[in-house]
Amino acid sequence: MAGGREADDNQVTTRAKTKSRQKPSGRLLLVLLAIALSTGVACTTAHNPPSDDARSQARSQHARWEAAKITSYSWSNRLVTSWGSDLSDVTVLDGKPWKFLDNGKEASIQKDEEQGIIPLTVDDLFDVLDEGYAEGKVVTVTYDPTYGYPAHIHLSPAEVVSDSEYDVSVVSFAPQR
Repeated sequence: MAGGREADDNQVTTRAKTKSRQKPSGRLLLVLLAIALSTGVACTTAHNPPSDDARSQARSQHARWEAAKITSYSWSNRLVTSWGSDLSDVTVLDGKPWKFLDNGKEASIQKDEEQGIIPLTVDDLFDVLDEGYAEGKVVTVTYDPTYGYPAHIHLSPAEVVSDSEYDVSVVSFAPQR
């Protein structure tokens, strides 16, 4: 209690001292304005839209994935959002999800395709990536060196929003030729 009380006393003391200060000079206001404006410029330039190089690399990796002609595979992915975490195991046959386990329990493919956020196919991973770029999110992606699919995607908003982080990692991947 004493620590909290001291903080309260410090706040009151600080406010009291602030009230008794003289008004800042015009020069000080100009300096403060310049700092505020330069900080605003720095914040807006720190989150530029994704570069053409990043989008070009995504297209190149997608073409690499398509050239591999892998339409049937089993894979697991871990999705982490501010709402929680899911481990999904999916079997894909001829490019379509065939079996879907969400945290070890059988789940509805149709329901996830309509309302879910869990990628069920590698093409869904590329869709997540494209949407992140289109929405101007900060995108961090790592591609699988063998097949070119996104092995890890992290999306975060250009501005700080507490509930819009999205992180998906491929835990395992096994093609069925």
